[in-house]
Amino acid sequence: MLYRATYDITLSQRRNRWVVPDDTRIRETLPTLRWLLKQRSKIVILSWLGRPQPPGESASRMNPVAARLAHLLNRPVLKLDDCVGPAMEEAIAKLKPGQIILLENVRFHPEEEKNDPAFSRQLGRLADLMITDAFGQSHRRVASIVGVTNYLKSYAGPLMEREVEALSRVVEKPRRPLVVIIGGGKVKSESGIGGQRVPSKLRLIKKYLSEADYVLLGGVIANMLLASAGIQTGRSTYDPALLNFLKSFSPTNHRLKLPIDVMVAQDIKGRGFDRRAVGRVRPNEFIFDIGPDTTELYACIIQKARTVVWSGPLGLTEVTKFARGTKTVASALAQSRAVSIVGGGDTLAALHKAKLLNKMSYVSTAGGAMLEFLEKGTLPGIEPLRIN
Repeated sequence: MLYRATYDITLSQRRNRWVVPDDTRIRETLPTLRWLLKQRSKIVILSWLGRPQPPGESASRMNPVAARLAHLLNRPVLKLDDCVGPAMEEAIAKLKPGQIILLENVRFHPEEEKNDPAFSRQLGRLADLMITDAFGQSHRRVASIVGVTNYLKSYAGPLMEREVEALSRVVEKPRRPLVVIIGGGKVKSESGIGGQRVPSKLRLIKKYLSEADYVLLGGVIANMLLASAGIQTGRSTYDPALLNFLKSFSPTNHRLKLPIDVMVAQDIKGRGFDRRAVGRVRPNEFIFDIGPDTTELYACIIQKARTVVWSGPLGLTEVTKFARGTKTVASALAQSRAVSIVGGGDTLAALHKAKLLNKMSYVSTAGGAMLEFLEKGTLPGIEPLRIN
């Protein structure tokens, strides 16, 4: 059986070896894997990890994931050096009931991104059926998500079903007030509107400005919108190509909440660390976090919310002094009555670091996929799956 997982984890290097710093996405698959092991299934796991540059790049290999999975399951996990080909098929044929193989990062093959039919057929030869719990990668129309379903009976796994059920409630009938929090340190273009490539986060903001009670912004997204309104953001950058689209957001929209103060510094090490009112940022400063007044405003809104969806930290949480805004807002959410749905690798890492992840109502394994599902109500990787 082919088990499609989302093991897209940013590895860390410790003492000249790569390790898994946050195993949340691995732990989420454990109930499904343990159930399959009880059924004496032969399990072949497939995923991608990062975007390998040259093929064979050690930071993108699945070996640390295999080691961590073996530790969590307390049983061996055989890691293979590729994901297709006669040698892989031969190794899989020797697999015994109750044994597990983890295949190499499928993105080492450029045919994956092209959703190549021949490559999809090769993946289909690895098993007799596929169970997909890879909600976090199901927004990609790629061979291991979409193409392979033409050659294998493919079913939604329990984790996939749980993700869809939780997010569908937000799309269809959320408890109100509904608050959407969007932040993060990157804005990535994925699809076009009127010929212009617009990031999924911006499309989601536009959608929920008419559907949510409040949309709270932080991180790069907030800096971009402030800059597009002509407000000084110092050395904080934004994509000029998005300027016209950004100007379609009115800063005076009562549902849209932008920072009213920010924490700044002259570099990532925190030189010149200080608080500034919005509009008072100096030309040599970067915005690295929301300020205390913004934090208090966001916390007050969250206290009255009944549903909160959160994707993306509100500051550069990898640096402790820039993590205060995210941690304080997360504490307010943990203490509120709201149903809280959080997703995205950086968000989970920030909440894990703040020891608040287990205080959230639902933790999604997805980032971009969660945003796209909330926007569209479905994903390319969901459509071909059979629901048990």
